[in-house]
Amino acid sequence: MSNADPLAAELAAIERRHAKIKQPGGLRWDFDGGYAANDAEGVGRLLASTDDVPRLLAAVEAVLALHVKQEEPVRSYGPGDSCPQHLMTALGRRNYATMHKCPDCRYTEYFVCEYCDRSNDTWPCPTYAAISSALLGEAGTDGH
Repeated sequence: MSNADPLAAELAAIERRHAKIKQPGGLRWDFDGGYAANDAEGVGRLLASTDDVPRLLAAVEAVLALHVKQEEPVRSYGPGDSCPQHLMTALGRRNYATMHKCPDCRYTEYFVCEYCDRSNDTWPCPTYAAISSALLGEAGTDGH
């Protein structure tokens, strides 16, 4: 029995189908604005690869539906952000609820990913940034 990851195996199969399209004789440039198959085998390769597109889009959309920018910003209080009344206690505790309402306490607001739930990461999360970079190039990774 194989221990192969079925998802990795399917992605490898998709990659192989895509690579076959690019083989010599598989496709030619059609001057009407696209690629066309040279022969029946090329048509089969093209159709097999285009059948993958909806599934790949659905997979990306499913991941992006999870990795969304949190609506409310996270507040971060760093050293020196507390007013004298809200300095850390001897046990290193702060009352963030009162600091949140205090006009003299400073904080930094930033947004995080709802799914990743790592308050130390700013938006976009690594997953969103990786997908954005792959689809849009490096310039499209800011999440806007």
